[in-house]
Amino acid sequence: MIKLHPGLALKADDVYQICRGGDTKIVALMGTIGCGKTTLIAGIFQAFLEGSVAGYSFRRSDTLVAFEEKCFNSRTSSESSVASMPRTSGQVGAEFYHLEVVRDADRSIHRILLLDLSGEVYEGAMHVEDDAAKLTVLRDVSLLVQLIDGKKLSSGATREKVYSDAKGLLRRLFEVNSITAQTPLQVVVSKVDQLVGDDTSQRALEAVRATVASRFAKESQRPHFEIREIAASPAQETTVPMRFGVNGLLSSWLADEESAMPALPKLKVSGDRLQHRLGEVWMPERFEASE
Repeated sequence: MIKLHPGLALKADDVYQICRGGDTKIVALMGTIGCGKTTLIAGIFQAFLEGSVAGYSFRRSDTLVAFEEKCFNSRTSSESSVASMPRTSGQVGAEFYHLEVVRDADRSIHRILLLDLSGEVYEGAMHVEDDAAKLTVLRDVSLLVQLIDGKKLSSGATREKVYSDAKGLLRRLFEVNSITAQTPLQVVVSKVDQLVGDDTSQRALEAVRATVASRFAKESQRPHFEIREIAASPAQETTVPMRFGVNGLLSSWLADEESAMPALPKLKVSGDRLQHRLGEVWMPERFEASE
C-alpha cells in the first residue's frame, strides 16, 4: 500500500527522513509576535505558484496543505489595505515547511526546510533562561533568520524595543547554548514599505542597512552575517511590489554551500537523538490546550 503524506507541517520524524534523502538546509525564522514570519512563508509559496523564483522552479513539497493554510487569509477579499495573516499558534511546537526546487540553470535539486516557532515561544525564551535553554532545536539549523519589524522601526516609540528584543533574544539563546558562535545569522527587516514608504531605491535601502548594521556590530561577527530588507505583503496604498525582496532572500538561502552556509554534519546522528533535539521543543504552559 502506498502511504500518502497528509501535507501538514512536519515534525521530527519526517524531518529526519527528508535529511536522509540528501543535502537539506534548515532555515529557522526567528522573531517576536507580528514580525512577519507567517507572511514570509506564505509569500514564498505564493511566488512558486506563479512560476520560477530567482532561477529556481518548484519540484515538490511534503507540506502543501500546511503552505495553503498559511496562505488562506493572506489578503481579504474586501477593500482592506493590509494583509490578514493568521499567526503561528502558541500551542504548537516546532513546525517545518518543506520545499524541493530545481535550479533552472543546471537542473540540480535543492531541498530546504523552513523552521517556524511562534512569536510567543521566542518572547518567552527572551525573558526566561530555562525557556531559552529548551530551544535546542536551533542548534542544528543551517541559518538563523532574525526578522525585525520595519513598521515598528519607523516609530520612535517602538524602535529601541525592536532592537533590544532582537539582540536580547540572540544573546539569551547563545548564553544557554541553544545557538553557538558559529550559527550563521541573517537579519531581515520585514515590512520595509512601512519604513521607507514608496522609496525602495538602492540608496534608501542602503541607509536602512547601515542603520541596522550599526546596532548589530557584535552579531555581525557571526558566519555569513548579512542584512536584507523585504516587504512580503506591502500595504495596498504603496507602490512597493508584492513580495519585494523575497526572491533575493530565498535565493540566498538556496545558494551553493561553498558560497553560503555550511553543511549539516550534526544531522548525521541517530534517529533517537535527532528526534529528541527536534521534537522536544518547549511549549509554554500558558499556551497549552486545556483538557
